[in-house]
Amino acid sequence: MVELPADQHDLLRASVFSVLQSVLDLGSLRDVITSVRTVVDTAIADIAHAWNTAHKDPLCRLPVELHVSCLQWLELGGIITASQVSRAWRTIALSEPSLWDSFDASSFENFERAFEVVLLRSQATPFDITWDTKVEPSQRVREMLVAHASHLRKLHLPSCRWSDELLSVLLSTSLPHLRTLQAKYENTRARLRLPDMMSDETMPKLQSVTLGPVLLPTRIHAVSSVTFLHLGAPSDCRDLFELFPLVQQVTLRDVSSATLLPYRLARSVTSMRLFSPAPLRIHEDHSVHLQSLDWHLVPHMRLECPDILEPLAWFSARTNSGWGMIINCEYYQFGRFDVTLKAEDGTALLVSVSSTCISPYTISIHPERWTADLTTLTLDGIVTSLTVLARKTIPSLRYLTLRPSRDHEARWMSALPSQQPAFQPVVVPVLRHLVLDFAVSRLHMAAATQVLQAVPTIVSLGDRRLDTIHLVARGIAQLQRDDMPFVAEFCDELRLENVEFVESRVFHSDQV
Repeated sequence: MVELPADQHDLLRASVFSVLQSVLDLGSLRDVITSVRTVVDTAIADIAHAWNTAHKDPLCRLPVELHVSCLQWLELGGIITASQVSRAWRTIALSEPSLWDSFDASSFENFERAFEVVLLRSQATPFDITWDTKVEPSQRVREMLVAHASHLRKLHLPSCRWSDELLSVLLSTSLPHLRTLQAKYENTRARLRLPDMMSDETMPKLQSVTLGPVLLPTRIHAVSSVTFLHLGAPSDCRDLFELFPLVQQVTLRDVSSATLLPYRLARSVTSMRLFSPAPLRIHEDHSVHLQSLDWHLVPHMRLECPDILEPLAWFSARTNSGWGMIINCEYYQFGRFDVTLKAEDGTALLVSVSSTCISPYTISIHPERWTADLTTLTLDGIVTSLTVLARKTIPSLRYLTLRPSRDHEARWMSALPSQQPAFQPVVVPVLRHLVLDFAVSRLHMAAATQVLQAVPTIVSLGDRRLDTIHLVARGIAQLQRDDMPFVAEFCDELRLENVEFVESRVFHSDQV
């Protein structure tokens, strides 16, 4: 909106001064001032309305109920800018406190002034604070944050000394609206002592907690609302589930063999993940905890061990039926494999193991642990794993998935009979279904037929036939039954799934 010219400002001041000179008593002066302000405000409003009409203000042309909705699409900096466009926009911006319910320090240079504006305009509405910057807030900002702690809904702080000090103060107050508490993880800083006053009364709505290294309170009061927990593990966390009795997803970092873990998992736990201190990750053995604790299987569990045998024995002893295994060798160059054990009831154990674990020697120590009840096997990164499993017998295996993760593995499979004449197949006497999944690697049509032709070289069925082979690949849309007549010799049904066009075709043994 265009400002009044300087001469008109002078006339306005002179007019007001003239009116005030004629007033003698204080009571009349107040009335005159109020009257003059009303006239001036009305005039300004008329000018603003005329300006908005002349310039076709897009916001004011919308229905009133949409005004706030339009500003809700803006970030805080945009809302501040919008509030300075005109009186109408400012009125709209200030009319809804929820527009000012979040503050991200990285968006501002003058943290203190911006934070003060947010606190003023949010009008005690529950708000979110994200201090995703290493710049330390002033003492004034900290005082304002502590003073308004009862309105915090989400708090995200960096991992540094001043944030620990601030957290210690904030967590020792009542936080009735707090739902999310997060401080970026760094395992080099001192441990934060969680205050004794943490409880359902002081934090009734807290759901998600992500913190670095901590120490549990000396006196435990349950915080039952927490369902997500990600912590740098206390050296003694035996009372973890007394503090968070209904937590569902738990991640503990810096867990060593000396860490004191809870003897039993809370019945609410659906995910339990343990990570070793980074420098020790290759050598840490979490299986010692499995041997001494009364833990039960959950849908998602993760450990780190140098060897798979102990976790495998623990897992198989707790499954009442067959189970499956996924061996992910994709990260072999980093010296580790991910082995996922899956029970038929939906529970699973992921074990990050040393690459030396998946070796012919290790498997031959206790072959029954690997094979007795193994019904489903998925191999990601097949060159290493197939070479290790060559000549091994897996007597209960019914479902096998081979999933090359790189192009060279697909080429290795297609050239297996000619380039690896000494390769011995995996013996799978009851195998029914074989999946060859090349979705993430490029496999041209000729190579696809070569892979299918190599199946008897990869798996030994004895005198049996496969029920199905499911080939998933790109560029196989033109494959016809005449291109692969050999499949009928060892398979009853061939399913081709072309991932480029999301289509599949099925050929039966009397068609191929």
